[in-house]
Amino acid sequence: MSEEEKLKVHPEPIEKNRRIRGSLRTNVTKLIKKIDEELASANPNADSLQESLTILIEREQKLGNLDDIIIFQSPDAEIETEMENSLEYSEQIIKI
Repeated sequence: MSEEEKLKVHPEPIEKNRRIRGSLRTNVTKLIKKIDEELASANPNADSLQESLTILIEREQKLGNLDDIIIFQSPDAEIETEMENSLEYSEQIIKI
């Protein structure tokens, strides 16, 4: 889907998209913490880990789409900052 098509699907103002992304990032951070705790436990539960990783993959895709939309909506002066923030957050997810 092109950036313009994504924007048509999500025509919300940039600030609303940023709030949605903030909530999604909070949820992902909690999920990463849950995965880390499970991995650190004496007997990690494979089913629980698989479920959490499946959810994490889904949320990562949603975040990526939302990041693309926000970058497309951003004024030129903010694009670099938005890209850096997006990449830093993606790195946290990839490290899992």
